[in-house]
Formats: sequence, structure tokens, C-alpha cells
Amino acid sequence: MKIIKNNKILITLSLGLAILGSQAIFSAAGPTKAPSAGILPFIKKGGTWYVIMGVRPQKGVIILSDFGGKTDKGEKPQQTAFREFNEETNRIFRNDKLVYMDEQPASYHPTYFYSLPSSVNIKQKLQELNADPNHELRGYVSVKLNDLIKTIKRSPNRNVVVHGWNGNYTGRYQVWPRCVRDILRPALPKLSRINAR
Repeated sequence: MKIIKNNKILITLSLGLAILGSQAIFSAAGPTKAPSAGILPFIKKGGTWYVIMGVRPQKGVIILSDFGGKTDKGEKPQQTAFREFNEETNRIFRNDKLVYMDEQPASYHPTYFYSLPSSVNIKQKLQELNADPNHELRGYVSVKLNDLIKTIKRSPNRNVVVHGWNGNYTGRYQVWPRCVRDILRPALPKLSRINAR
């Protein structure tokens, strides 16, 4: 613990504890976040890997992200991830067997990578989802995993824009900066291994 003393002011740098006179003020080292978890589903079609992402509004901007949300009391992170995935995709993949591939651990939002069977008609699924989107989402798109990896590597900042296909047409979408920072960029080696399968 490092302490700097200046008159009657003590500043504890490592704990973020400041004592001014006789009054103590406690502050956390960083913002606390509610526990949450998510899923990124992948599918391989014609030798190419795609990642399915949700389109959601975030502070006035339409962005792409994983499927996830806050953990309910008593839930384990993976249970949360599956519940949120099913809720946000209107349970359209409930009869499809998802296979675990990897995960990106995090203290507040672990993300699990699962593959969908290659037999899934992803065009039809996307069209159905986009015709009746979940109330939390504006739509659903598939993104070529190879393009996503290359774009993240080329982008030194968190502004990552990719082409996403919604089953009918292709558009340009920004990936949620927090998703890039906390999930995708740290997971680049794992995503590259998936892409090489």
C-alpha cells in the first residue's frame, strides 16, 4: 500500500480511500458491474465460419453484440448465457444441438462460444428472426468470422465496422465497442483457431 502524506490529507492510491480531515470517503477501484453472461453462436457453411450477432440500440446507435444479459439470483454464468440466448433469439434454435467450442472468461461477463449444426438453414432462421425480432433487439445478422477477425486486427481503436447479412441483404454495422474491448479482441487467438477448423 502506497500512502502520500500532505498536511492532514492522506491518499491511499491502491484502495482509492481518501481521508479528508476527520471525514472518510470510500470509493471502489473501478465501476461495479452486475454479473452477466452471454453466448456467441457460430456456424460453418460451405467451408466458411460465420458468427451470429444481435442488432440492438445502444445510446442512439445501432450496434452488434453477443446474446446475453444479467444473471438472475442463483444462476450460474452458463445458465444465464443460455437463458438470455434463448430469450433473445425467440427460442428459434431450441431444437438445434449447440456444441461447445470455447469461452472468453471475464469477471462480470463471461462469453461462451458454441457452434450450430451446419445443417441449420441459417438464411431461413435469420429471415424468421428479423420478421419478428425480440423486443430487446432490432434484428439479427451473420458476419463472416474471417472478416471480423481481420477488421479487429486492422482497427487499433474500438470502432469496428463489419458487413452483416440478415438473410435478405447485407449492411454495414458497428460492433459494440465494449463487446470488442472485453470479448472479441482478447479472444482473437481463440477465434482464429475456430476459423481454422
